[in-house]
Amino acid sequence: MKIIVFGASGQDGRLLVEILSQDTNFEVVAVSRSATQRGFGRQRNISYIQHADYSVEGITRLFDCEAPDVVFNLIGQSSVGRSFFAKQETFIANFTVPKNICEALLRFPGSYFFHASSAYIFDCSTSIGPNSKLSAVSPYALSKLQIYSHIRQLHALTGRCSILHLFNHISEFSDQRFLFPKIVRSFLKSPLEHVNINVDSALPVRNWGFSIDYMNSVKQILMMNHDQRRPEYFIGSNLHLSVCEVLELTSAQLGKTYSLHSANAELRPHDPPRVEMKQSLLLDQGIKLPLYEKHSFISDAIDLFSSCA
Repeated sequence: MKIIVFGASGQDGRLLVEILSQDTNFEVVAVSRSATQRGFGRQRNISYIQHADYSVEGITRLFDCEAPDVVFNLIGQSSVGRSFFAKQETFIANFTVPKNICEALLRFPGSYFFHASSAYIFDCSTSIGPNSKLSAVSPYALSKLQIYSHIRQLHALTGRCSILHLFNHISEFSDQRFLFPKIVRSFLKSPLEHVNINVDSALPVRNWGFSIDYMNSVKQILMMNHDQRRPEYFIGSNLHLSVCEVLELTSAQLGKTYSLHSANAELRPHDPPRVEMKQSLLLDQGIKLPLYEKHSFISDAIDLFSSCA
């Protein structure tokens, strides 16, 4: 099976390529704008392509050359906050590029398409699942929502695509701007026993998981027969942690105290107080999703970020 992974240099793309490369039944084509191969080329079943032309024509030429059986799109501008002052960049990465991939794929009816979406396109006032209302309160969410609607139309037309709604997740590649890694790394980097923590809001509760576990879930979906795959998957966990819980647990495990400085949460209407997945989905989707315990999760996160400090 030949698999193209767009966004191979990003947090999820790197991990998915590494996971797929362990299976010799897969021939993986890792595609990215970046020139950094990160060792992908050392694996015999991985080829690395630095690709800059994400027009329909440019993507079509790539598909003509590689003839993929499966295409993953993991390209995206993933910072909600950044999307407010980088609207064009966000729209191009989150809507225009995947739309062009979809249009190119229409010329290759045998290929299956997986697209990474987000929990933030839904109304977060209740637990998120297949029947949740759609709601976009940031440029990031709006761009994701627009391509979501487009890909649903593609599924209705071809039946050969699945949307992966990913909840909050962390890895050694997580951006420092994001809340969870920012908090843990602030504790780890400080030489002092008392740490000053600055966050935009201390209120949010999020569904948390490790990226490696979520990408392993994605591989489980890939291994299904295409006619057994669902049009949408919700990939999250049983673990919900507030900012305050992350602070308290990290502080206790590292033996450091802290002072919290947060902005006015009312100035962040795009930042919902809770983002959580319906727990029935942990069993209902035909994939094995991770089950975490909060103390061990924080401990594993500390180990993860310590190893890449």
